[in-house]
Amino acid sequence: NILHTVTVREDGKVIGYHMSLVHPHLHYKSSLTAITDIFFIKKEKRKGFVGIKLLKFMEESLKAKGVQKIYMGHKLHINLTPILERLGYKQIEKLFTKVI
Repeated sequence: NILHTVTVREDGKVIGYHMSLVHPHLHYKSSLTAITDIFFIKKEKRKGFVGIKLLKFMEESLKAKGVQKIYMGHKLHINLTPILERLGYKQIEKLFTKVI
């Protein structure tokens, strides 16, 4: 019950999906948390509200499972900040990586 997946389909074909890992927060054991692993919408379907509808559905389904907090990031070359802020998300940190 750790992997949570929702999809969006058009004519029966998957055009987008969101996958997250659901588990108690490492620092707050009583808080069930979802950490986004991947959020994807086919490039030609990114106009309009497909992504927003998928994210809202994802939130509702996670809330029904008892999730209290969702962590979601995005790649810098695909800026989701306006969408996430519109949905009520707050930026809480910046994440860096280094290939060694």
